Amino acid sequence: MPGDTLKITNPDAVGHNANLNFFANKAQNITIPPGSFKDVEIAKPEPGVIPVDCNIHPWMRAYVVALDHPFVDVSGEDGVIEITGLPAGEKLAFRLYHEAAESALKEVMIDGKKTALKRNVLELEIKPGMNDLGTITIPAGSLKQ
Repeated sequence: MPGDTLKITNPDAVGHNANLNFFANKAQNITIPPGSFKDVEIAKPEPGVIPVDCNIHPWMRAYVVALDHPFVDVSGEDGVIEITGLPAGEKLAFRLYHEAAESALKEVMIDGKKTALKRNVLELEIKPGMNDLGTITIPAGSLKQ
């Protein structure tokens, strides 16, 4: 969240770098020596998921999500996501993301029913109590092979 500090660590015996191509925050490409760390201040929310690449080791990648609210989650190994504390009675927009998506997701299946998205966004009205969406599936054709 804005005001937070991102601590980028390097516990390895070799150097790495962190290439952060922010949109709203200052883009940075910093070197992190072995056994060291660098702090990166997050001043503003970002409009999307920000990849963090190591240009020394191109197979290494992480992601940063900088939002102006705490309502975010990453699925666990079982695929479950739980976001608590959402305000009831409001229509909210949820941005869905998968790193293997070819481009913006246009649709997903929610419990077997085709549901359209606009630029990866699913809009839902939050009702009081539990709002279980069931299983959300991204069509295989939307993912890189």
